[in-house]
Amino acid sequence: MDSNEEFGIFLSDSESDSDCGADIGPPNDSETENEESEVPKKGRGNSIGARVQALTLFELQIPHEKITSQTGVSRSGLYKLRSKAISRGWDPSGILETWHIDDAPRPRRSKISTALSLFIIETMTKNSTTRGWPTWRIAAEVSNTPSWQPVSRATVYRVLIDNGYGSFKRTVKLGLTNEQKAARLRWCLIYKDWTIEDWKSVIFSDETSVQMGAVRGKRRVWRKKDETFHPHVVTRRWKGFSKFMWWSCFSYDEKGPYHIWEDETPAEKRMCKADLAARNAERYEKDKEEWEMAYSIHRLHATRTQSGPRAQFKHTEEIGAYVLNEGKGGVN
Repeated sequence: MDSNEEFGIFLSDSESDSDCGADIGPPNDSETENEESEVPKKGRGNSIGARVQALTLFELQIPHEKITSQTGVSRSGLYKLRSKAISRGWDPSGILETWHIDDAPRPRRSKISTALSLFIIETMTKNSTTRGWPTWRIAAEVSNTPSWQPVSRATVYRVLIDNGYGSFKRTVKLGLTNEQKAARLRWCLIYKDWTIEDWKSVIFSDETSVQMGAVRGKRRVWRKKDETFHPHVVTRRWKGFSKFMWWSCFSYDEKGPYHIWEDETPAEKRMCKADLAARNAERYEKDKEEWEMAYSIHRLHATRTQSGPRAQFKHTEEIGAYVLNEGKGGVN
């Protein structure tokens, strides 16, 4: 069984353990085995009964082929088994005890203290950088910290899993400046005491882009390794797909109307620009007059002589012009 399956983790074809972030799966089998505490693992080699019988038949000079077919112990295994038993004090003319041929107990994995487990978690949760460290990096940090015992990446992985931590994609959220955070806090404080009846009078609206026959983001499915191209798990891509912008609204107990914006044709874009030009021409003189009045008042109140060329009027959005703001995923 794959080590990932042993821990109940199934990875997609494109995923693998990475040193560039939190481990997707447990450490490899070789490192995990070095820490195993169990005395001989179940299913390791031949059973004790088969070994006793094989060595007994061997001393009775039964042919090797017959011994192997009867007990499963190979010819080379017989000689190794006999050497091990003699090294442990067995006399071929005496009784063969189970401890003469049993596997030597493996070294036990020392249990780590609760304090060390908490320190491992504290190291990982220190900041956003340490949250993305792989287990070998966390193990190195803990091991190199004075007064703490060295730990392996397998120990770190086990501690994190036992405490409910797992490897997930980072959450992506919209970045906010301090001013934006303050504005949102003020809004929340203003409406924090509203009742459900107050909110029933509010209409919420939003827009989203829609692509026909497609789903945003990655989707996971349950399948076996040999079901890569099963019809139920294949997502098909098509050229020439249709996409549009959807804008709608809703209130407490009603769904409002919706509107669909499809991609503009070249003719529609020309009509839009002509319409904006006509609207701006209508208000150009009025906006210019207001700007000149405000600029003149500003110069009269100036405390010192202003150097440089005289400001020129430009019909921009800040002054009142209609501007078509182009961007991805938005509705003007």
